[in-house]
Amino acid sequence: MDSYSEPAQKPHENLSPLKVTEARRLSLTDSLSSGENVASPVSPGYESGYMSSEGPSGNSGKTISIIHCSDLEGKAFQEKVFDLYDQFSRTLGYKCHLDKLEIVKVAENKFRYAVKSVQQSDFVFICISPELKRIFDSSLEEISDSLEGDEECMLRLESDLILADLASNASNRKGKFMTILLKGSSKSDVPYFLNLYMKYHWPKDEQKIVRMIKGLPEIVPVPVGNVKTDPPSLVVKPAKTELTLQGLLECV
Repeated sequence: MDSYSEPAQKPHENLSPLKVTEARRLSLTDSLSSGENVASPVSPGYESGYMSSEGPSGNSGKTISIIHCSDLEGKAFQEKVFDLYDQFSRTLGYKCHLDKLEIVKVAENKFRYAVKSVQQSDFVFICISPELKRIFDSSLEEISDSLEGDEECMLRLESDLILADLASNASNRKGKFMTILLKGSSKSDVPYFLNLYMKYHWPKDEQKIVRMIKGLPEIVPVPVGNVKTDPPSLVVKPAKTELTLQGLLECV
């Protein structure tokens, strides 16, 4: 009796998006047989969210530029601006830009720095003050002769860039431009063209600012499964009356 034998299988083309060479396949097989831990080969674009090579998106990915007029407002106001920078940069982990701490970049080209601050940042903190309002709101004829120094000219350029962005988009996209009222600041110091947008008191409204940056709703709805319902109302049943023959005779 002849022994049973199966015909040799024909090799098929590997159509998988993950191309594994023969040498690689043999090395993986040998490693598995020897009990070694081998990372699963993953083809770019087919990995799951847990195996993605990109790290989790954190606060460090968002950039914030802080616009202020502390040189004209005094030391106390300047310290509050530094406190704001320190909180969002070092404590919360955002990439913050403050001209006072980037003197070299500012010195290279002040006006290019101003353009980048407004156009390339994810969010712009505008720390309002009386002098900032004056520079932002004054007409070209009024302000052209009163600007002293490059810092004031930078502020005027930044205000024009912000106004142009708001006008071209007909909105404050994703709350990019944030009007920040530091302690002691007044709403009367808000520039005219920013009056229609949200205003944030810092540090009082810090959580609102963070939620806006993260794109989270201000009010988180309660999950449906945890909603408490009132118990069903009780139905009052009428009392039963028994009619007897004696009772009918008495009624007659």
